[in-house]
Amino acid sequence: MRNVHAQRGQALKEDPPDIFKAARDNDILELRMAIEDGQSLQTTQIATGFTPVHVAAMRGSVTFIKVAMELDPDTSWMQDIALRTPFDHAAARRDREAMKYLHLAMYPGV
Repeated sequence: MRNVHAQRGQALKEDPPDIFKAARDNDILELRMAIEDGQSLQTTQIATGFTPVHVAAMRGSVTFIKVAMELDPDTSWMQDIALRTPFDHAAARRDREAMKYLHLAMYPGV
């Protein structure tokens, strides 16, 4: 959900969508708003090289992964600074459902 802030005498102000927050929270509405806002699933965090899909795989955000793979399946192959793909992070958690969606994106038609 988007956060809404108001100070005395001011109108409500909404926080802009954040694709990484959407990944952490498994929030599809925020994902869609972030995409509409011009954010990309291929954006990487400088320190880690994580994409939003890496974050989702690490957090078990399966619905986010499913939708992300429909929007941009190429992100399934992106590597972080340790050369791990989102599939590697899902496998480390033994998250078979996330692994399934990532595998289907990596190897369509197989």
